[in-house]
Formats: sequence, C-alpha cells, structure tokens
Amino acid sequence: RLLTRAPGALSLAREAQLVRLLHAALEGGSKPMRAVSKGGDASAADQEAIERLELCVRIVAVLITKTPGGLDRLTERAPRIEEVSDETALGTSSSSSAAPVCFRDLSKRLLDIAGASRPSGHVDPDEASGPASRLRGNLALLFGALCEAQMGDSAPPSLRELDFSPIVETYIDVMRKERGAVQNNIGVFVTKLAQNPRYKQKVRDANGMESLHQIQLPKVEAQKAEAARKHRMVTNSDARAAEITRLKGLKGMD
Repeated sequence: RLLTRAPGALSLAREAQLVRLLHAALEGGSKPMRAVSKGGDASAADQEAIERLELCVRIVAVLITKTPGGLDRLTERAPRIEEVSDETALGTSSSSSAAPVCFRDLSKRLLDIAGASRPSGHVDPDEASGPASRLRGNLALLFGALCEAQMGDSAPPSLRELDFSPIVETYIDVMRKERGAVQNNIGVFVTKLAQNPRYKQKVRDANGMESLHQIQLPKVEAQKAEAARKHRMVTNSDARAAEITRLKGLKGMD
C-alpha cells in the first residue's frame, strides 16, 4: 500500500533489493496458477501460492508502471550515472549500475504464469474478485503497459524482444471468461495487442476483434457516456438541476 501511494519514495538500493526478491518469488509460479485455473478443488498450498503471486505481480506492476524510471532501469534504457571515488580506475563501473535482474528472465516468468492462467470455464460471480482473477487482471495491466512501451521508437532491445504472441489466444479466451473490472483490464490489454502491428493478425486469427466489439466496446462506450454526463453536470446548470431531480425521483421510489 505504501508503495502504491508513493511509488517514487523508494530508494534505488531498496528498489533493486525488492526487484530481486520479487524475481525469486515468481519462479515456478505457473504450477499453482495452472492448478487453480483448472477448477475443482485446488490444494490449500496452491491457493496460498496464488495469494502470494498476486501480491508479487501487483508490486511488479507498480514498480514498472508507476515508479519514475522503473522500467528504464529494468530494461537498462536509462543512462547509468554513478559516483566514483578518486581511486576508481578509468573506464570501470560498479556492478550496482546494472539492472538488478535480467529483464528477459523476469518477463519469461511473468509470461509463464500468464500462459497457465486460462480458466477451464467462465469465472463464477463469487470468484470474480478472488486472487486468481486479480492476478490475471494485474498481469493484463502490466502487459498492456509493456506492449504499448515496446512500440516506441526508443524502446531498448530487451523490451523490443519481449514477445506476447504465446499468450494472445490465451488472454482473448480469458477476457471472454472473466467478469467485471478484471475483464475490463484484460480487454484493455487485448485492445493494445490489436493496436500493435506485431500482434494484430494474431488477435484477428483468434477472433479477438469480434470479442472486443462484443465485450470491450460496450464498456468503453458506457465509460465515455458517464464521463460526458459528469462533465455536463460540472459545466451546465440545467444538467445539474435535471440530475438532482432524477436522483430525488429515484429516492422517492425507495
């Protein structure tokens, strides 16, 4: 929670330490994810593992998408500047200037978990806010940001080499089976995949465009309509009066 509220408050040394811990915690995460996604009675150990994975992925997402310079440091795009003493030989640098973990390896662990996350059936309403669904949604938020970033002209090699192709079909299917806010997060990721020339055809081949029109487009249009309504209430006195009248009418019906 503290990291979410103030992502820039973490020192670089603490950030590096945290990334290394998270990287280690994600290893082998696909196994419990696959067990839980199959449905039925997953073991208590698998359920606990998913709780931990969900927290780890949420923190990774904050470090990459919210922490100033976080993605640049992990992908080694940012110029590395470090203080050196007078005794340091010219042309040498400390190992601390490198990324705390290999971005390719970190990405592979995340993609392995995502690849194992396809639910066997539609997610039940009482499971829509559970740890497995939250994990799918947080992975989608993270991958959406990375998918968008890798299209940039200045994207570093490690980011350009990141390949979402193996999970395109999986996440289109997950979008169809999830609910609520998680489904919306996944829809945003699939939309970004469709906008990326590298994955656009794969989205088409998996009938992802049709699914986006059926599932995501109505959500986007509803969000735009709600934003327009709120804007009218702020800028138009007649609209405010009409809204107050409407709310009074709804209250009278209770």
